[in-house]
Amino acid sequence: MSSQPDPRAPAAAGSPRGKALETLLNLHHDVPFTAALLTYRVRDSDRDVPLLVHRMSREHVQHGLDYFIPASPDFRWVIDHRDEVLDWNSVPSFRETVTAREVLLEAGYTQGSSFAFHGTEGIIGTFHLNVSHTENLSAAELGALYDASVALEGVVRAANAAARAGLTDREVEVLHHLARGRSNQEIADELYVARRTVATHVESILAKLGVANRVQAVVTAIALGLVDADLA
Repeated sequence: MSSQPDPRAPAAAGSPRGKALETLLNLHHDVPFTAALLTYRVRDSDRDVPLLVHRMSREHVQHGLDYFIPASPDFRWVIDHRDEVLDWNSVPSFRETVTAREVLLEAGYTQGSSFAFHGTEGIIGTFHLNVSHTENLSAAELGALYDASVALEGVVRAANAAARAGLTDREVEVLHHLARGRSNQEIADELYVARRTVATHVESILAKLGVANRVQAVVTAIALGLVDADLA
């Protein structure tokens, strides 16, 4: 059973959502965006799930999940140009589409960009960003978007891995502390919870990853892309 995070809830440090939020905060310095949506695709499904939502209404998110991502010819065009960083003006006739006219422009979004992340099994997630100016994105902004997309692709892969293992955001956060060699008491002090609560998280992590001890859990987490190797 997969564990799907609440895309609007506070992000646990070290979790895929926490890393996504950190990446978006850094990106905002170079590209002052007004709304963003990051999704990952549920395994063995063509359905995307929101991983992080920033100032985007439920109606707009639902339009993206129900139509734009799975069915829009314009997003298919983006998928087919996977090696390019594109703004709206780069997608032929995009401003004339239903998504642009009846959803984005109505909400005051006049420029933006979308990405599709690819894995061996196909699309593994997407990223959509809206800004409020009408000019083409500058070369510097496109470069910053590319750098952010590389980081977010790793985040999406980690989210997929966590979902397949059934790990919660908090369990991924505890895994990061385990990778740093911290004891249950040290983790409890860091997270402001009881030591027994941490022990319960660790027991759950071992069971979900199918391993016998903390070292094996960290090794498995690194192999799955849940934890950076340089933490261990």
